Amino acid sequence: ASIGLVRIPLPISTPVRYTGRRRGEGMDSNLGNGSMGDAFHEKLIEAERELLARADGHDLFRRAAANDLEESLLESWLVQEYLWLRDYEHFLAEMAARAPHGIRRPLLDALLTLHGDAELTEEFAVGKGISQHTQRPTFATHAYGSFLRATVGSRSFQEALAVCYAANYSWLHAWGHVLAAEDRLTPWLSEFVKLWNKDRHREWVGALEKFIDEAAEETTDARREEMGNAFRITLHYAIRFWDSVLEGADW
Repeated sequence: ASIGLVRIPLPISTPVRYTGRRRGEGMDSNLGNGSMGDAFHEKLIEAERELLARADGHDLFRRAAANDLEESLLESWLVQEYLWLRDYEHFLAEMAARAPHGIRRPLLDALLTLHGDAELTEEFAVGKGISQHTQRPTFATHAYGSFLRATVGSRSFQEALAVCYAANYSWLHAWGHVLAAEDRLTPWLSEFVKLWNKDRHREWVGALEKFIDEAAEETTDARREEMGNAFRITLHYAIRFWDSVLEGADW
């Protein structure tokens, strides 16, 4: 899916104030009482619990875990996932090019791993008689991919890092429902699930948490607020992407 750099309007909502204060030192009300500690990634999670609950409990993954998705829907999911991965691959490549020295190598390693994952997904699709190169992205896939490209191309590196963390965190937790039912899945879905290495993905999310905490510590309150907005917006895009797969939506 070759989608050019597009500036798209971001959802408008009340910004969440993220601060570098220690627990109990006048923390903004939008962050609660700080009970999760001082780590910035924990503040992001705490501030967006409602959205994360929607992502974690999304019907796409719950129905997949219950073998309640017809094969045509699974094929559509596979195609849209592959097309999105291509945009995410571009996003990671741009992030690595812009990254501070200490983060660049892990991002490049993640990019190489992602490239291998995309090739495995393509091989799986070919084995199922699905030609991904003749497919087009749905509106939601296009919008999500365009958001990734616009963020990494025109926003701060810290915001791109928040987007990367939100996409990976939400994906890791939503897929948990399917993985928990791995021994009861249909052969088609079982093969699909095996393309995904949950332990490696969990390690990557942990690394992103470390990177985002360090980035937040070294920047301004205004930039931390922008990181929080980027995190939230990404969750909206992820949920809409999964909605569109389940609905069979196109344009």
